[in-house]
Amino acid sequence: MKFETFENTVGEYEKEVERIQLELEKYLNKDDAQKTTREIYDMVLDIDENLNELLSDPKVLENYYYDGYIFESKNKSVEIHNAPNGLVILKSLDGGILDKLREDKVVATKALFEWIKKYADRSKFLLTRWREDKTLRMFNPKEIKEIAKEAERSKVTSLSNEEQEFFKFYEEQLKGKNAENGEDGEDGIK
Repeated sequence: MKFETFENTVGEYEKEVERIQLELEKYLNKDDAQKTTREIYDMVLDIDENLNELLSDPKVLENYYYDGYIFESKNKSVEIHNAPNGLVILKSLDGGILDKLREDKVVATKALFEWIKKYADRSKFLLTRWREDKTLRMFNPKEIKEIAKEAERSKVTSLSNEEQEFFKFYEEQLKGKNAENGEDGEDGIK
């Protein structure tokens, strides 16, 4: 699948940005609506810049399918990475989402920007991952080994004698209550 670059879809972007600004003008004054729309637009352009750079490497599409929303591994491992492009994000900003501005403009605007920023950060992370390791995976094999080593080093020690006695006493009390209630097993089932 050929990825549609920003340059190929600029008309669709303009249409969506205009729609969003008109929707925002229902809840914000014209200047605030323009400013908010501009910030949204700048954020989705950053997302697309990252994704376009990522997809400019032919090896990405040799290893992953990309539909404008997710990357899916072509190899045997199940690997899916959520990475919507800017146009997908703009189209998702429909009246239902923007209507939240009616209730609390400050909170809703902040939440909207945080939501878009999550995808901006994700696109940046995927690009960085690809540059460094030629994979989109969260962790490379070296990092996984380091995590496993750290987990092994920080394993929880077994319970002390005092703790073991406490839990033994507690288990005996629980068994006694279960017997009084006519329950057979530790799980309380007859």
